[in-house]
Amino acid sequence: MKAYKAEELRTFTEALFRGDSFDRFLLVEASFQTAFSLELDGRVAKDWYSEEERQSRGVEDFVRWGEVKALAFQAIRGKRAPSAFRVVLRLDLAESTAFLAESGSKLRPEEVSGFYLNLNYEEKTLRIVSGVSVKVFPGDKGLEQLWDRSAAERLRAMGLVIAEL
Repeated sequence: MKAYKAEELRTFTEALFRGDSFDRFLLVEASFQTAFSLELDGRVAKDWYSEEERQSRGVEDFVRWGEVKALAFQAIRGKRAPSAFRVVLRLDLAESTAFLAESGSKLRPEEVSGFYLNLNYEEKTLRIVSGVSVKVFPGDKGLEQLWDRSAAERLRAMGLVIAEL
């Protein structure tokens, strides 16, 4: 787990809410505090979709950030910045499986719950925390450290300026 700070807040939030850089990530949960509070649970309500729609969506348990970011943006849009927000994103199943295979880890895909980015904005500062959740004791921190480096590289590849905290 590593913590970072967005050095260019406006650029980062533009990428998050208006760009497509984060669209493929899955939304686990989000909360926004403005004149009101808005809580989003990213879990897919599978019975909402027909069998055909479920098959075309794939097997993911969470919606993609790209599907809900417009709603989130509407909640925070205005003359004043939100007082706080929190967005928890994770890699989708295909990217998680590929990352795990490339890592050389002995863990199997079913033993890894997810590779996460936790975005927390408060007191005019956006902090990003990378993390890995596993269902079994991994024995070492190698996979977590690799994800920490990869998460930072991904953010920088998006043109985002971050500093390690």
